[in-house]
Amino acid sequence: MDIAKLTAYCRTHLDLESEPLDFINFYVNVPLALIDAVFSTGGHYRSTMNAVLGLAEYYDLPILRKAPIPIRKNQFSIADFLELYQEFGDEGMAVEVYHNRQRTSPRNGILKAEAARRFAQVLADFGVQHLQDVHKVLGLQRFTTAIHAIPGQRSGVSLHRFTMLVCEPNHYQIDRLVKRFLYEAGGERLTSGQCLTALREVRAELVRDYPELTPRALDSLIWEAQRKVKA
Repeated sequence: MDIAKLTAYCRTHLDLESEPLDFINFYVNVPLALIDAVFSTGGHYRSTMNAVLGLAEYYDLPILRKAPIPIRKNQFSIADFLELYQEFGDEGMAVEVYHNRQRTSPRNGILKAEAARRFAQVLADFGVQHLQDVHKVLGLQRFTTAIHAIPGQRSGVSLHRFTMLVCEPNHYQIDRLVKRFLYEAGGERLTSGQCLTALREVRAELVRDYPELTPRALDSLIWEAQRKVKA
């Protein structure tokens, strides 16, 4: 692994001068992160935030935290979230809570409200209720496959954003797009462990010029760059 070569590639192919999606403030529970991830895909920032605020205002929930993770009993859980759907249904959630009737795609797409419910049900099926539980599904292929089976989720965009929203800033998400980027940068096929080592060493070089570049910010910039390349 040629770290100098990888670093040079990052400098020329990543928008390091931009303000990366670094999530200085974190959501206080899993459902809010889930809503952001689902509604932001193919949607505008304002409509996404309206959906997030819709749930927060309905339950009078705080939205953001800086640190640390709230204890479980102080978090709105996935079970709480799904219970709300039992009361309203998908259409009711879209109209009454999210104030957003967007669909996952213009043709044959489902309501994003439904996609959010199905995403939440998958989380529940894998034992994720609170922020403390998300480690159970990170990198788990069965979980990824289940999420991708939801209409409109096959691209993985929402799942990646969800992962970034619920993980701590020192987390790297090693997925196929990150592996592809590193292969294009260095010409070598790397294992997940080698990718992690490479990212850590590359970041150590880049932070000399970009001191606010956290691991998660670097990961996000790589992922955004690769999204523009046909999978």
